[in-house]
Amino acid sequence: MTVLATALIVPVEASAADPSAPTTPTATVSAADPKTAPTGTASTPTGSPATPPQTPGVQAAADAADCAVLPLAPYGPAGDAHATGSLTYRQTACYRVTAPAGVLVVANDDTAVQKTVTTADDQVVCAKSAYVSCALPAAGTYTLVLEGNATYAAAYDIAARSYATTDGCLPAVATGFDQPPTTGRFATEDQVDCRRLDAPPGARILVDTADNDTTTGGYRIVGPTGADACASDGYPYGCVLQGAGPYRMISSSTYHYVGPYALRIRRLSDPVGCPEIGPQAFGTGASQSAVPCRVLQVPAPGPYRVGAPVLRVDGSTLCPAAGICVFDAVGRYTAFVEGHPKSTTVAFVDMKSTAGCVPASDQGAVDPVNRGSLAPGAQACLQLPSPTGATLLVAKPVLKLVDAALADSFEVLNADGAAACDGPLTNCRLTGPAPYRLLVSGTVAPYAVSVFRLDQPVGCPELGQDGFGTDIGASARFDASHPLRCFTVPANAHAAEELFQFAEVQGSTLDRGVLSVVGGCTTGETRSGAVSCKLAAGTATVIVRGPASDAEFHVVRRDVTAAAAGCVPTGTMVGGKPTALTFGSATAAACVRVTGASTDEFRAAVPSGSGVTAAVFGAPGAPGSMTGSGCAFPCAFGGASDYRVVTVPTVGTALPAGPVRLSVWRTATAAGPPPECQKIVSQHGFTLTGTVGPDHPADCVVVPVKAQDSFDLTSVDTGTGQSRPWPTLLLRGDAKNACTGSGDQIFRCRIDGTPAQGYALLIVEGTNDAAVPYRVEAVCRVTQCGSDVLKLTAVSPNTAPRNSTATLTLTGTVLQRTDTVRLTRTGQADLPVTVTGAALDGTSSTGTVNLTGAAFGSWNVVVKSADGTERVLADAFTVVATSHDRLTPQDGSKWDGTKGRTPIKPA
Repeated sequence: MTVLATALIVPVEASAADPSAPTTPTATVSAADPKTAPTGTASTPTGSPATPPQTPGVQAAADAADCAVLPLAPYGPAGDAHATGSLTYRQTACYRVTAPAGVLVVANDDTAVQKTVTTADDQVVCAKSAYVSCALPAAGTYTLVLEGNATYAAAYDIAARSYATTDGCLPAVATGFDQPPTTGRFATEDQVDCRRLDAPPGARILVDTADNDTTTGGYRIVGPTGADACASDGYPYGCVLQGAGPYRMISSSTYHYVGPYALRIRRLSDPVGCPEIGPQAFGTGASQSAVPCRVLQVPAPGPYRVGAPVLRVDGSTLCPAAGICVFDAVGRYTAFVEGHPKSTTVAFVDMKSTAGCVPASDQGAVDPVNRGSLAPGAQACLQLPSPTGATLLVAKPVLKLVDAALADSFEVLNADGAAACDGPLTNCRLTGPAPYRLLVSGTVAPYAVSVFRLDQPVGCPELGQDGFGTDIGASARFDASHPLRCFTVPANAHAAEELFQFAEVQGSTLDRGVLSVVGGCTTGETRSGAVSCKLAAGTATVIVRGPASDAEFHVVRRDVTAAAAGCVPTGTMVGGKPTALTFGSATAAACVRVTGASTDEFRAAVPSGSGVTAAVFGAPGAPGSMTGSGCAFPCAFGGASDYRVVTVPTVGTALPAGPVRLSVWRTATAAGPPPECQKIVSQHGFTLTGTVGPDHPADCVVVPVKAQDSFDLTSVDTGTGQSRPWPTLLLRGDAKNACTGSGDQIFRCRIDGTPAQGYALLIVEGTNDAAVPYRVEAVCRVTQCGSDVLKLTAVSPNTAPRNSTATLTLTGTVLQRTDTVRLTRTGQADLPVTVTGAALDGTSSTGTVNLTGAAFGSWNVVVKSADGTERVLADAFTVVATSHDRLTPQDGSKWDGTKGRTPIKPA
């Protein structure tokens, strides 16, 4: 049968809100026997589509009797029961649809066409721009009005279906977990399939695509009226059937998809097709099946390990993820495996049970390592002899690069099935009732684990204390059965803080070992070859873990307190001769003692690439931990009066081939910068030259600065072919270099905060083994750097005879060799002073002046800087007569040496 659907196209008159000029729209109507649709005028604005009205004006449409008939489409492809056309802005078309009470769905994805369903008396039932789902209040004929809301001709292809009918529904879908997926095929984009769903009200249903199907389709579960009948209740899996049945599954194509589809529809409440299992013993394989669920028979309340989420009998979620699930009642539960696995493995183990557990040792330093192999999906259980309150270390051997992987997940449980460790597995104090069990799991089958009683160590020889300069220590030997060894540090034979080191005797990869110190140690464990510990009073235990193969490690401990043996004093002058350090083995260490006032600040450094790591002990708030980075050179410290700078070989690098030059510099005192660092003038920039080398590794100057000052520093190539010296700009109280840059780049230096005491310390540090001349040029990038200003306070000498060449010394601030200096006197020509030098700190400068023919009497001293600033010292310099000068009385008469004559004046 061919169904004709011819739309009535009605234009909508332009309104005051739409003043654009009217145009003549076009409309295309799908029909087997097409008729010409009415035409008219419709206003068509320019620009983007208008926002669709919430309630379209349908009053302009013709009477419902004039609208084309759109028959209801059946389930399956719509066939000829659909209508097509196109509409421009505010142009409308209408259809008559006769449908039973219930949900009417009008499918069309194009949002450029507004759809409105009205009753015979023009009451709007629903309106939407895309997919329309209308709850029709009664059976009857309704009007479907389409209105264009785009500036272009928007095509539409619509079909209307009643979801209240069951005519054409396919047979009931299978909801058992052991049933195959429900499959079908969308032959057309407008196809909708209906299937009966046999399930009671309140059942929990889960629907998803099957076998990772990636097709595009939608589904919904509806009740007798076609309304949605499966509601989410906050649980993560499925929805619950609402109201009374019968229920149906509606499947539809989305995004124009045509092709096959597959769905799994499963009932989670009272599930069908799930294998039933009871608790398994430790060490046995988990339940395997192609079915993604298990019915769990729980014999007693308590904690169980379940390898999947757990649902109650009504399908609600008890435990949302695999792991420990606590059951509060005896009964049946469902373990549900998410996704679409081809095969599922589900463990179900009573965590209070000892079934399948094997005895294990807790004296790992003397007894063989506990070994075994895991069954698929299972946990191994090792029953421990340890009493309540015992403290354990639990760890697997340290693997070499060539070793096969081992299971590495461990947990300790008490008799209640609860976690028993008060603390990490490296320091596990047992709580709750005994017996205790160590559970092992992982992604690989083999396992090996050592358990060691920290509170009652057995098999631990004493580890003696070395000083700096000695390297006796002790040996720890490992084999396939003994990957853990221990040592005892007697209560009366250790310092408050000690450094522990270890290294493989024949190997080069220290990561093959782990050293732990127990006994009040605030640091604990390291793979880095060295760890410092603040030890509590009493006995301490050192544990060294290695590979489960033949290997040997050397272990050493040293005092790092103020009483450290072999810690040598060192000078602290910036640029002073460094202290040479030598390292004969990977467990060697060097210590230099630094003393000063608590207000002093220090900086320790070694040449780049020296292959050593440092830590500073004694500085408040900065424990000298050797774990990880320790103190990355350069190390800055202060706040105390006695420090120990300890240096060890860096892990993973070759031992230093020769002596390492360690420099420790005092960079600040309470009074200001160190005295060996001269102050310079920094108003507009400066240039420094010098030579640094192995015995004199640095030069320093004091640079006046203020907040927001900025410099460009360049370490100029002096033609030596060597690496250029490195500039570092330090502020008091801040260890960070205020300059950024490297090599031959420009170093950008910025003073962000207000500098203490108004200065920064510039250190030019060598980077080579040979002496290297340097030239560092600095340019101030603001109007003036520093707070100092040009001042002239005195001139010396302040007199000189006429016709002589006088050497003058000017005193003040910011006096520079680039200044222009002259003597001035009213009525006399200026006398230029040739500047011959200036103090680095700008407090004085020197120059010469030719006084030939200069007028006797007082002269002004004038200084003008390169930036134009000028200072005058009035009448500060006097030109006087010599014995060769001829003098005449002020009245012009000759003086005969008698008294009573008028004063004389120079001729």
